[in-house]
Amino acid sequence: MGVLDDDGNFIVTYVGRAQDLEKRLKEHDNDPHYYEYFSVRYEPNELRRYYIECREYHYWRKKFPLYNKNHPAKPACCDDKYTCPDCGR
Repeated sequence: MGVLDDDGNFIVTYVGRAQDLEKRLKEHDNDPHYYEYFSVRYEPNELRRYYIECREYHYWRKKFPLYNKNHPAKPACCDDKYTCPDCGR
């Protein structure tokens, strides 16, 4: 999720994933940060969704300050052998 800068470029300010997108977006209704736009990518596999979120989280936090308070949480389907490919968490 994010905003557009003055030149119309999408500035990512939050990275996340959801089983239920509508519900997850509504959770941000009372968020003190303003999210004007969001981008969606569909991935049916829960583990791959986690890996994608980790990759996006690490990529975007190097470019912009994110409002994410924590590293993406590991999904319930994953045991300890599955870790973030970027940082090993």
